[in-house]
Amino acid sequence: MTSSVPELVPSSSNRPVVGVVGGMPVTVEGVRRALATVGVEQMAILDHPLSGQPPVEDLDGVVLFADTYHWVEVIRMLRARYADLPLIALISGTVSCHEVLSAGVSSVTRCDSPVEVIAQVIHSCLVGQPVLATDLARELMEPPSVSPPSAEESSLLLLLADGVNMRTLAERSGYSERHVYRVLKRLYERLGVATKEAAVELARERGWLRPRGAESRCVRGTVWTDITAAG
Repeated sequence: MTSSVPELVPSSSNRPVVGVVGGMPVTVEGVRRALATVGVEQMAILDHPLSGQPPVEDLDGVVLFADTYHWVEVIRMLRARYADLPLIALISGTVSCHEVLSAGVSSVTRCDSPVEVIAQVIHSCLVGQPVLATDLARELMEPPSVSPPSAEESSLLLLLADGVNMRTLAERSGYSERHVYRVLKRLYERLGVATKEAAVELARERGWLRPRGAESRCVRGTVWTDITAAG
């Protein structure tokens, strides 16, 4: 990627508008500067891109700060609804390049990338020729690594291994069945499995089913008894 980024040349009656979702004030300001670099002077701050205010279909593109897995799901929904909309993800250490590209973004770069790099990635998507920074391209060429489950996910896996059903999982965790379902769905996707049996088997193979102290038995402030102690 070069540092020279050509400006878009919009007509006076149709100046491009790019929506921005999420991010801290300093990172949003970085996007504003990047947009100005490529001649985009209008930026719309979106509380949520599916709220309809302003209408996403009136935008020329959307930049999302995908710093949690929640935004991966939002990207999937946006792509399903707006097949041709340029979507650019700015990621941190939580969400991987693989995940946002699989969800449907046009391109991706890191939140802490230089303004010139962010500008070039945004510009490439707006003109229909997405590019990817060299470091992320190298990352895509490597097999994706599977991160260990979080404390909450480990607790749920331990209960699944013990044969606990969804209702009991929800009762013991203190969350709704819907929340537990979403947590497990994201976990299965990350592990590359489709069933609870496969998730438990993989967790056993990786040694993830060993309780990791009190943290592995605590969800939403509720301390569980050690389920491995019985028997």
